[in-house]
Amino acid sequence: MDGRQYRCCLCNKKTTPDERRPVGLFLSTLRKHFSLDVEETDRICNKCRHKCRNIKESNTRQPMLLRPATEDEKKDPTFQSPKQKRTKSPFSSPPTIPLSIPSSSQSHGYCFVCKKPGPKLVTVSHHVRMFVFIQKEIIIPTGARCCIRHLDSEKMNDEALHQIRTNDNTTLNKTSIIDLIKYLRDKAFEQQSRLDFDDDCRMSDEDYRVLTGFSRLEFHDIVSSVASINSSRNRSKRTCIGILLMKLRSALSNKMLAVLFQMTKSQVRRAIVSARTALIRDFVPYNLGFQHITREEVIENHTRQLARDLLSDDITSNPAILVLDGTYVYIKKSSNFAFARRSYSMHKHRPLIKPMMVVTTSGYIVSVL
Repeated sequence: MDGRQYRCCLCNKKTTPDERRPVGLFLSTLRKHFSLDVEETDRICNKCRHKCRNIKESNTRQPMLLRPATEDEKKDPTFQSPKQKRTKSPFSSPPTIPLSIPSSSQSHGYCFVCKKPGPKLVTVSHHVRMFVFIQKEIIIPTGARCCIRHLDSEKMNDEALHQIRTNDNTTLNKTSIIDLIKYLRDKAFEQQSRLDFDDDCRMSDEDYRVLTGFSRLEFHDIVSSVASINSSRNRSKRTCIGILLMKLRSALSNKMLAVLFQMTKSQVRRAIVSARTALIRDFVPYNLGFQHITREEVIENHTRQLARDLLSDDITSNPAILVLDGTYVYIKKSSNFAFARRSYSMHKHRPLIKPMMVVTTSGYIVSVL
């Protein structure tokens, strides 16, 4: 067995029998490009052998034939030869870009809102991070975690939005910036023709009155009193109540409401059912019916002095005075056969309902029968 130690003529490392090869075809490459005085009996390792092969292949490629520039092209200052175009270095962006935009902290061990430690923390989704950026101009890094009580469906509640502690600057990579631009573009395209009750800044107080019959503050009071509507990504609690009030005020079809809110007809139907059920459960018992107000409140707050003088036998007494009146409310013919039969009037020869209004002398509605 040959006990000699063979070293690579290029890197001077010891080579095993499986790794060393004779110089052979790469003799001229080693002499020309590495200025080595090598012989055919020298050995080279596999790594250096592949390096020499790449150099040899690059030198044997055919050079690109360059057409000489014409006189007109030489006079043009913007003309670039094929060689100049080939040697021009491509644009390279930095890996991260610092921006003067506030950002929250990122940690898997504690909540970035209230700084409480885990373990019951959830990772903030992409939609929640974009919602916070649109509402408060705060960037939440990917992978940040918070307590479950700070989230409301696909949004962050108002209390948590005001508790977020931020840094003055943030650093984003190219992928994050592209995702942010694409999301903002999709959001702008989505909101072009859609009615949105979630954003108070989009509609004025007059718009609320025209669409729902209530002011913005009154609409907010109605929404805050309802707690049994399950919000989803496609519709929120405010959207459900807004759809119901618009239908009651303008009698628009579900197809028309679906176009205005960019929803399907079945989604509009489910939103109306949810809002109606929630209002009957959470709002109506506290604002309508004989049980929601006492006799003393009617006498003290909702009875006019003129009615007392005209309808009271004794000046010293304070009776509870109510006004009852029935009226007709005409409706469209229902596709539900049972309801269509019940609502059809043989007297007026058209569908209607006959509510009996129970009001006070000041106009306050006590109940509807």
